[in-house]
Amino acid sequence: MTDQVEKPEVMAQAIELYLGQVVSITPGARRLLERASVTLKACARSETRSNSWIPVGERLPEPETMVTVWVGSYYQGKGGHDQAMLMSGEWRNMRYSQRLRVTHWMPLPAAPEPKP
Repeated sequence: MTDQVEKPEVMAQAIELYLGQVVSITPGARRLLERASVTLKACARSETRSNSWIPVGERLPEPETMVTVWVGSYYQGKGGHDQAMLMSGEWRNMRYSQRLRVTHWMPLPAAPEPKP
């Protein structure tokens, strides 16, 4: 047994390979493994992009989810970053409820783990 954890995309590929080769599996187990594969692929995409700016034309976050955004023209015509969420199709920061012209976004980092 190894202590190394496989990357999500490798695990998803292993599940799909297994499902393609297995002869006897219950329908419930097959659905569970298929869902696990889809979830692992989503995790792999998230890991790849977690520190990358995502253009709003490429993909949007879930509505009402706080993210870091890049605003092309923010203060005195200069770009800058802020935290905002997409509400009813408009980007809003929460401090002043301003409408923002967002060009890119990225998920917020995970919260720090509390010390014991």
